[in-house]
Order: sequence, then C-alpha cells, then structure tokens
Amino acid sequence: MSKLTKLLSVFVIASTVTAGVAALAGCHTHTYDEKWSTSETQHWHAATCAHEDQKKDLGDHVDANDDGKCDVCGYQMEVEEEHTHTYSNEWTSDATQHWHAATCEHTDQKKDAANHVDANEAANAMFADIRCRLPPKLKAFLHPKGRAAL
Repeated sequence: MSKLTKLLSVFVIASTVTAGVAALAGCHTHTYDEKWSTSETQHWHAATCAHEDQKKDLGDHVDANDDGKCDVCGYQMEVEEEHTHTYSNEWTSDATQHWHAATCEHTDQKKDAANHVDANEAANAMFADIRCRLPPKLKAFLHPKGRAAL
C-alpha cells in the first residue's frame, strides 16, 4: 500500500468516526418556527425539526400597557369587563352618616356618603357672621330678650 492510500484510508476512517461520534453526541441544530405559539399563560417559538417538544423563547404573557394583548407575541388576553355599580335611590343611615347603598353584588360600596348635619347648627353658623354686622338696635330687636325690653 502506498503512502497516499494509507493517508486516504486514515482520513476516511477519521471522518467516519467523527460523523458517528457527532451523531451519538446529539450534534443537531434545532430549527424553530418564526411565528409565536401560545397558551393562555405563555408564548414560545415551536421546534420545526423532529424534536417537536423543544421550545425557544418560552415566557409568560406580559401586558404592561393594559391593552389586553401580550406585548411580546400579540396574544389576545382575557380582559375583565368593567363593572358599573348601581345604587338605591333611598337613603341608608347609621348614627353618624347617611348614603345611597349599592344594589349590585358590591354591597360594601356607598355613594354620596356624608356626616349628618344638625339643621339648626348649620343655620346658626351661616347667620352668625351676618348677625355680628347688624346695627345694635336691629340686633336687640332680633334677640328675644331685646324685644321684651322694647
């Protein structure tokens, strides 16, 4: 056998062994779909090679701008419907406050809640400043004891 034949034989054997070792070692490059695959909670790029269980770029859906779509893959997420509370037209009250109670399932909600106000106290407070500016004779006339003196 010539040197060239021996050299070629060694090269062929080495190449065959290398290819066999590479196959045994799993030297396979996975290929993935460019389109996103999705579930209710996650997105990923699915393998298009024989290894269909492989996933690339796996992650949870993210909706930072609250538009109902995943910011990464565009998956339409379930959006909670807005609820509008409904309230009674009748007043409800306790010892210190009054309000319109919710008639929807959110019975802890109140509308127009306010503290009770004594009407006499409110009127006295409103007119106190005015009475102070009245001329003395008019003040005396308006005061019950003043009228008795007249």
